[in-house]
Amino acid sequence: MTRSVRRRVVTYSFSASVLRDDLKRQVEAFRNSRADPPTRQEFVFGIMGLGNETVAPDRIAALADTWVRSGVHFCPTLSVVEKLFPVDTPETTRRAKAGLTAVGGHFAQELSARGVKLLVGQDYIDPDGAFKEMEFLARAGVSPLEILRGATLYPAQFLGVADRFGTLDRGKTADILIRDANPLERIENVRSTWRVIYNGKALSR
Repeated sequence: MTRSVRRRVVTYSFSASVLRDDLKRQVEAFRNSRADPPTRQEFVFGIMGLGNETVAPDRIAALADTWVRSGVHFCPTLSVVEKLFPVDTPETTRRAKAGLTAVGGHFAQELSARGVKLLVGQDYIDPDGAFKEMEFLARAGVSPLEILRGATLYPAQFLGVADRFGTLDRGKTADILIRDANPLERIENVRSTWRVIYNGKALSR
């Protein structure tokens, strides 16, 4: 039996779709200019450095409503900002990084609060990456419950395999992590693994 699955996923990036009207006009005008690459970077970093001041709240609300109706899954990948900017950077770049971090977190928190399903993901290979992304999402204000769903249930739904994976239910396949502390109280507790049940076998820490 085959099944058609509707799959929609969005990764956040600097986007004019939620910009304030005045900044949107500036961006459109600049796109039509013939500025050289350094000038373009300076302009973009300047906008990024404004952080949450760039965002029109009504546009985030409208976007969230559209995504909820359409069944979009949103993958913020907040931790990738750390990889994009070196530690030792000029002040302008540091402001851009801080602004991008702030607006990305604001975006994730607002969309999650309005019912958009978040996915816990990363744009690079890091064995610790999923835990780092969970912590970034928690700092942004996303609830621990939604973060855990974003690492378990929502990916299974997005991939169309929630009938077999994603939750602990009779007849489903699951690897189980037993924690020393409750991640619903503090998301960092996902690191407190006491035992793993992997492929039906119990493994110690």
